[in-house]
Amino acid sequence: MINLKKIMVPFDGSVNSLLAVKYAASFTMEYGSELHIVHVVETSNFESMDMKLSDPLKVKEKMTRIYHEPMEQKLTETFGNLLKELDYKLEVVPGQIVASLLKYGDDFDIDLLIMGSHGEKGFKPAWVGSVSYEMVKKARCPVLTVHNKEKDFVI
Repeated sequence: MINLKKIMVPFDGSVNSLLAVKYAASFTMEYGSELHIVHVVETSNFESMDMKLSDPLKVKEKMTRIYHEPMEQKLTETFGNLLKELDYKLEVVPGQIVASLLKYGDDFDIDLLIMGSHGEKGFKPAWVGSVSYEMVKKARCPVLTVHNKEKDFVI
């Protein structure tokens, strides 16, 4: 029997990441899982925000204000009370997207990763690679990718 205790969704606010949250919510309800919604802030963005990595408390505080609250609001606007019924947490982490997601998955012993096939940056040419492609190749857990050309999915 499959035991999915912890499910992770990389979330960037895109249509496909919202769809991935929808799928993850269904899996979370079905399996009684813990849901981890993770937004990665690329460290290259820190320079433009005048944040220094040497002061982790200020970075965490600024990241919460700049990223966590708007992401939480987007989730609430999209899903209403659905997520309140689930055991979920929204995390904002700094770093390189793939490396940070892989590390988070390992650190929290994630059992299933559900993600959009194309995120905020849209389609990347095959020779460059995409986040979902890299996650499928490198993640230690199964990865389910979704895209917005799905059949109607009811939770």
